[in-house]
Amino acid sequence: MNKLLSELRRRNVFRVAAAYLVGGWLVLQVTSLIADAAAMPDWADSLVLMLLLAGLPVAIIVAWAFELTPEGMKRTDEAGSAGAIKPIGPTDYVMIGLLVVVLAMTGFQLIGRGGAAPDEVVQPIETAETAL
Repeated sequence: MNKLLSELRRRNVFRVAAAYLVGGWLVLQVTSLIADAAAMPDWADSLVLMLLLAGLPVAIIVAWAFELTPEGMKRTDEAGSAGAIKPIGPTDYVMIGLLVVVLAMTGFQLIGRGGAAPDEVVQPIETAETAL
């Protein structure tokens, strides 16, 4: 198990997954913000969520198979002497911080919705014609 975790870390799978989740969360937030202004249908949020969920395994597989270098994308070499665990660097701290912020904001949104009052039902105004 430890060997698998070190290989996932060496291939930057955790970083890609964290970046994808943070980016996906931002896309969902922007979509929900502009849905009314852009006259998007009610199912647009669900469609964006389904597309993001479908793309997550693809992003993880690409992160496993390829690595991004200054020369472009290259196939990841097999574990050799480079299989040792690297120390945590500044980008790891940034990813952890972004993940904590996203989880906290999601938690606050869920907690805030739990105590919200239900939407009021608007009753039609009676006019002289409808009263007869």
